Amino acid sequence: MSHNAPPVSSLASADEILPRGTVLDCTLREGPYECRFDAASAATITRALIAAGVRHIEVGAETGLASRDDVNDIAAILVSKEAEPDATVGVIAGVGTASKADLQQAAAAGAAFVRVAAPALRWQEALPMIDAVCSLGLVATFNAINAHKVDTHNFARLARETTAAGAALVYLVDSAGTMLPSDVSSRTIAAREAGARVGFHGHDNLTLAVANSLAALEAGAWAVDGTLRGIGRSAGNAQLEILAAVIRLRTGTVVADTDALAQVAEEVIAPRRRRDRGVGYLDQCMGEGGFHSAGLTTALDIAAQHGVPAGPLLRGAGLRWDASSTIAAITDTAVALRAGLRPLVTPDTTEAGAE
Repeated sequence: MSHNAPPVSSLASADEILPRGTVLDCTLREGPYECRFDAASAATITRALIAAGVRHIEVGAETGLASRDDVNDIAAILVSKEAEPDATVGVIAGVGTASKADLQQAAAAGAAFVRVAAPALRWQEALPMIDAVCSLGLVATFNAINAHKVDTHNFARLARETTAAGAALVYLVDSAGTMLPSDVSSRTIAAREAGARVGFHGHDNLTLAVANSLAALEAGAWAVDGTLRGIGRSAGNAQLEILAAVIRLRTGTVVADTDALAQVAEEVIAPRRRRDRGVGYLDQCMGEGGFHSAGLTTALDIAAQHGVPAGPLLRGAGLRWDASSTIAAITDTAVALRAGLRPLVTPDTTEAGAE
């Protein structure tokens, strides 16, 4: 097949399958690096994601389609599709493990996209599989593993060539969690200038996965990935509920219900983690609102007294923080919540009196 122009089957449907601004959840695929999800749990997570507004879900073996004899990737697709028929479900497929027959089975089960994965240094190996995915009418993306190992110029080159081969998106994959936001920005811009749509998949080894995701978006990335509670390989991934909150705080765009995401993260994910390294819901709300944790005990007491949820109380009280006392700010917010009023959702830019 000639790689002079992208196959129509991939790019023509990409805007529908993976529209600009996609926030893709990888919990069910990355999570098994830490724990296994049975079918009931996978269905619960799928339903919760869709209810929260996240409809793009990656499933299957953590190491890719057909890579593990003890994981039924086709069943994983079916579980999520049966739980939520409107979910846009996809899989990752490593070069050398998945065959065209495996791809056909994934498509028949309801997969809408396949993330073809190969090392960034050997991106040429992905071209036949990208071709195969497109020939099945699926949306293909290319996930450039260990993208930090190629410089900006060579990342732009691989992005241009894999796009020409049919990849609707080229994912900058920070596999080791080693990139800084400036690294992400420069590669994203270069790939876009080379004619590619860029996605970002970050790991949190330097606790920069969310910051790097935001840097990618600000540099024009088409899509970013996350996982509930940051569950995943090594130090985990960009924490989905935090990522959604940061996008809202930075851009004003609501990509998901962060409270709903945090609830399922607290109830289903956190208890299963080998080490709960993710940011907890109350810490998240304090971060969103700029609420100092010194007032946490007081806030929890006031939340109980007024019968209001602690998370929105912390967020709203932090945003109200001005010349009033901490207790007054918390109490005023609790009264507003109890009355059904919407607390402030945009930070006050007034300079605080103390650190």
